[in-house]
Amino acid sequence: MKHLSRLAACLLVLTAQGAAAGSARLTLSTSTFDLTRRDSPAACKTGLPNDSGMLAARKSPFCLGLPCAYRTVAEEYVPGQCGYRYDAVGGLSWGIPYCVGVMALGWQVAPALTNEEMLQTLLDTAAPNADGLRIIDPVHFIETLEREYAS
Repeated sequence: MKHLSRLAACLLVLTAQGAAAGSARLTLSTSTFDLTRRDSPAACKTGLPNDSGMLAARKSPFCLGLPCAYRTVAEEYVPGQCGYRYDAVGGLSWGIPYCVGVMALGWQVAPALTNEEMLQTLLDTAAPNADGLRIIDPVHFIETLEREYAS
C-alpha cells in the first residue's frame, strides 16, 4: 500500500476539469490558432471559431488556453497507411494531449521537476492573448526550463 501511495503522489492527470498538484491548480480552456500567425501563441483567440469560449474561466490566474482549432494531426487508422488530417474545430480532447506532450518534453529537459513546478512553469511561461487568456507557449516553456532547471 505504501508503494501505491508513493506512485500516486508522482502521477499528474489532466482532464477537461483541469489538474491540481499541491497548491498549483490548472484550469484548461479552448483557444483557436490565428491562421495568419500560427507561430504566435499570443495571437490565439479565446474559445473555438464562432464561440466566446470559457470567458469566466479565463479570468482565473490558473487558466491555461490550449489550441483546439485549426489543427493538423498525424493519423494511422490502417496499419502502414499514415497520413495527416486537418480539422477546423476540435475541443479540449485535442488540447489536453497537446499540453501533455509539451509537459513530456519539459520533463525530458528537467526530469526532477515536481508536478507542481511543471504546472506553475506552464502558467508562468504562457503568452497572454488579446482577451487576457494565457495560452500555452511551448517554445518559451522549453527555453525557460533549459535556462533554469536543466542540469
